[in-house]
Amino acid sequence: MIFNNCYPNTEAGFQMVLVRSYKKRSKEFSALYMIQDIQAHEGAILMMKFSPDGQFLASAGEDSVVRVWQVVESERSGNSDIHDVNHSYVYFQVNSFSELVPVHADQEKKEKSTGVKENSDSICVIFPQKVFQIFDKPIHEFRGHCGEVLDLSWSKNKHIASSSVDKTVRLCQVGYDKFQKVFFHNNYVTCVQFNPVDDDYFISGSIDGKVRIWAIPGCQVVDWIDVTDIVTAVCYRPDGKGAVIGSMNGNCRFYDASDNCLQLNAQICIHGKKKQPCNRITGLQFSPGDPDILMVTSSDSQVQIFNGIDMVCTMQGQGGRYLRHSPQME
Repeated sequence: MIFNNCYPNTEAGFQMVLVRSYKKRSKEFSALYMIQDIQAHEGAILMMKFSPDGQFLASAGEDSVVRVWQVVESERSGNSDIHDVNHSYVYFQVNSFSELVPVHADQEKKEKSTGVKENSDSICVIFPQKVFQIFDKPIHEFRGHCGEVLDLSWSKNKHIASSSVDKTVRLCQVGYDKFQKVFFHNNYVTCVQFNPVDDDYFISGSIDGKVRIWAIPGCQVVDWIDVTDIVTAVCYRPDGKGAVIGSMNGNCRFYDASDNCLQLNAQICIHGKKKQPCNRITGLQFSPGDPDILMVTSSDSQVQIFNGIDMVCTMQGQGGRYLRHSPQME
């Protein structure tokens, strides 16, 4: 997790991170900087989620503690964060009119007058107008889980649902110091998500193969299904009327979730390399701008984009795993 100063300070020096391209002619990240660095948890951090309004960040993992951090946004401090001018880079910044303007205009004029030509392989670096940082101390520490926290979900009213290997989902809220409600399951709860339209409901998936829709006011299950496979990811459609369930064997099941009742509509299987057996689904996310677009990540380092149930794009990582990893699910 990235922290550094006792108080976020945009005047502090940024440490540039070297980036290498892999089997590509260009770099996706031409200017990557580490701004903050702090020991935020004991053990691995298994999940981090920003609140919908971007004001808070929740983190959790092996130490069973859910921490909430305040996010602050500020104007970038001029050009003080650019330590060296590399002639293979072309620097731009975003002004108040969302326009790209050169950072080192005077330097560029000097280079042209002395006959220095711009390299055809030069890399464009764009600095945003605003940057965000995080306070080094959490505003909340929620203790109560007695096992690793595997997933987190924010509601619109700043509630947080945390699922754990202790077979529970616990509910907390920004502004309060303790967990408010506990929802008991029969086995490890691998994933959880609030209904994006109605904060009184959330969906959870478990190693026992069951997907449950819970009503928060009564702490009751209003509907459930058994997919006969370890559930590894759940995701509501942005309108709350549908849901996608991902499993250990690489199956994605599409459900109608109207009236908080789950009805199977379709099912696809995410195949691995060279048509190997299906790979574990590690994450699901709908596009905010188009509810028909779904991103699916799997344990073979692939990101696949679906339009409905049709795959339209595949991206391959370099041996890492996207979004979620837990030793218990190996």
